[in-house]
Amino acid sequence: MKPRRRRVRAFLLVYYEQYRANAEREFRLFLDDLGTEYTLTIINNNLKLATSFPHDIVGDNRNREFTGWDNGISDLGVIKADEFFLFANDTFCAHRPWHKNYQGRFKAAFRNAILRDEASITGEIDAVWSPFSIAGKRTDQWVSTYLFGLTGQALLDLGSRLSLSEEALQSMVHSISGTTINWGPQIDDSLRQHLQRWMFPDDGNAGWYNSGQGDDQSNLGKLRCILNEKYISAAVKDNGGKLVGLPANSVRMFVSEAAKKVIKFALTCIRRS
Repeated sequence: MKPRRRRVRAFLLVYYEQYRANAEREFRLFLDDLGTEYTLTIINNNLKLATSFPHDIVGDNRNREFTGWDNGISDLGVIKADEFFLFANDTFCAHRPWHKNYQGRFKAAFRNAILRDEASITGEIDAVWSPFSIAGKRTDQWVSTYLFGLTGQALLDLGSRLSLSEEALQSMVHSISGTTINWGPQIDDSLRQHLQRWMFPDDGNAGWYNSGQGDDQSNLGKLRCILNEKYISAAVKDNGGKLVGLPANSVRMFVSEAAKKVIKFALTCIRRS
């Protein structure tokens, strides 16, 4: 029996005027290509833009996109386990590659995820060398939340919400002063070191693209947002769900295999000489 393609509940969160129009156009084209029934909710998370463009609901920017998306989830009413939930912010096609190969990998991942029965989160997976613990949940991988999907069961297991409470976020990181982060006890040393390097890289070339540009309060908000992102994946795993990444880059695989053959041939020639 052929698996049933679930309906997709899609949410696009808009905050920046300069990204809004292109993000909406690209996201609609992306959803059309998935080949399944979907609904799209556009969430305006910037009150300054509240009347300047068509949107479905006004969000909540207290915890940036996560509280905004939560408003969209709440607006649906009932969350169904047999539906698929797709989330994007308005920078998903602005700050990262968005060429056909990259889009194709996301589409393939989401088309497969739509057919899944088990709880899972799907998107681009990032990882660190050693596992870390966040609020008692342990992982060494997480799904980036600029564009990601959750099965209905995974979302239900998260309590039908993406954002941690303000109290939980405050307990994880208390404050930032310059490049000094005042951590709470729920974040272990491994994750602290990783995020310190990402927020305030020594060489200025690695980490966050906006590193060093914001004030202490905006940096604190960004760091709490990053912690929320990692917590979602850690919680999905802790609940028995799976982290599902994008299929391999076929171009990169081809180049890698070609390079291996060249190296093998060169070594063979050296041995014969």
